[in-house]
Amino acid sequence: MTGTRPLSLSTEKRFHEELVDLPRDAQKRIIRALSEMQQDPVHRSKQLEGVPGVWRREVAPYRILFTAGDGWIHAYSVQHRQGVYAGRIATPQHEPSSKPPRIPKLPGRLEELVESTFSAGQSRAEPVNEEGPSWGTVSRIIAAKTPDDLYELIDLGLPEELFDRLYGVLSEAATSRPDQSKNVWLIRKNVIDAFFGRLINLGQASHPSEVTMITPWITPWRGPKSSLAAFVRYVARRAVRTTIITRPPELVGHKQALAELSRLKTVEISYLPELHAKFFVCDVAPIPFTLVASANSTAQSFANFEVGVLVRGSGAAEGFVRDLQSLGTELLAIGTRIKRRGAK
Repeated sequence: MTGTRPLSLSTEKRFHEELVDLPRDAQKRIIRALSEMQQDPVHRSKQLEGVPGVWRREVAPYRILFTAGDGWIHAYSVQHRQGVYAGRIATPQHEPSSKPPRIPKLPGRLEELVESTFSAGQSRAEPVNEEGPSWGTVSRIIAAKTPDDLYELIDLGLPEELFDRLYGVLSEAATSRPDQSKNVWLIRKNVIDAFFGRLINLGQASHPSEVTMITPWITPWRGPKSSLAAFVRYVARRAVRTTIITRPPELVGHKQALAELSRLKTVEISYLPELHAKFFVCDVAPIPFTLVASANSTAQSFANFEVGVLVRGSGAAEGFVRDLQSLGTELLAIGTRIKRRGAK
């Protein structure tokens, strides 16, 4: 199916509707992936188990669902990986009529190569071969300490099967440390990204009932996984009930951020001049999550040395998340409400 002439590409209305709901950065990566698929649909594609004729293309953390035929590919949905693995797969409606060709699996020797290198702890600058990942990529795999460290390696040629295996190994290692609960993570880099990136990348089936932001300062920011603009779009498109408690704005950036947030009908804003606490809560079923941090929701927080604790509200940890949510309600009551929900 590969060659100098690109395959024809068709899409469905569902695909476009799902695409526009994603963060801008994800949209760009998905559009780029579609172009790559027209040249080589094999790369990072895998047939879905139990869904005959449907394939998925990795654009972490999303999956492009598509079918393929002689000279064409048909993209009909783009979903978060959690939704795909949970089996919520729709069927294509308007694909071209042609018998789908066989798409071969990735060469197993690539996985064996990286696995042996991972064990040996080697690293070199030159590539292993034309088809395999570079030794630079391998060395970065060795250095990976958390599951999130692996995502950026996808674009460097890490095979999807190996990504899934390594992700599982690192996830298990992270939850088995004696000083760290499986529902608690210490965040030492891009702290607010840990909350807002997780929020913005929730699947379509996961709709937060409320988001609470307790932060003295807010300015437009842009991190690897989130930005103020992406958060504003997310709240606007999904009509997320949002409560923001902050100090009265003094800096231009703070005023600009609040002006953008104030335009959203589902947002409520309250001023608390003495505010110094910083925490964020996402009340989403079935498991809410929260971030307690030293970082404000500002661009400067990405340059500062900040730390935070991300808590997944499962089991006993849910009580902690709910306590913070209640504290947010108390702070809202003692502050000066300058924008109520439903008003612009």
